[in-house]
Amino acid sequence: MTTTTTLPKATATAEICGNCVDDDGDGLTDFEDPACCADRQIFPMAIDTGRIRPHRRTSLLGLKSLLAAQGLSDVNPLREDVFLQIRAARGDEVFCAKVPASRFVAKRPGVFRFRDRKHIVGTARGIDRLAVGIARNGSVRFRAFARHAEFTSPRDRPLTVTVSFRNPLAAEGGNRCSTAQDLQTNRRGALRVP
Repeated sequence: MTTTTTLPKATATAEICGNCVDDDGDGLTDFEDPACCADRQIFPMAIDTGRIRPHRRTSLLGLKSLLAAQGLSDVNPLREDVFLQIRAARGDEVFCAKVPASRFVAKRPGVFRFRDRKHIVGTARGIDRLAVGIARNGSVRFRAFARHAEFTSPRDRPLTVTVSFRNPLAAEGGNRCSTAQDLQTNRRGALRVP
């Protein structure tokens, strides 16, 4: 007597937004994935200045950018966690940092700041300072600085930078993201924009 067993097909794991893991295995982590940030919620980022300088296992990181000229002005870092992701083209996630909403301070209307010189917030991955500024005209600006961000920049590779806002108490459909692509590192892994 012969018996056969049919095993059920493996089901893909859904992407869990905000854990810095590519849960569904599609090569996109968190807010790079349409499951966490749909096309209508993605804004083109304009980078004013960008600096990455690798040093052994960490990198100096400086980023100053316009996240959106309009359409993103209702974000609120006092209620929404802020994520900074860096990915190398044809490669894995290089850097994924989360600054919880509870760690932001409103310095004045429309200006939200995070400071962590002693690196108490582990999910910030070495970020010393981060700021989000919302202007009266609706534009949103972003700054981040780290002397020893917990990543090593890849050599001779284009990078994609994504900044995202996620309310942990709301549905994933409310996430908003800003992305800049094709930022080219040199043969040492350094980046300088412009």
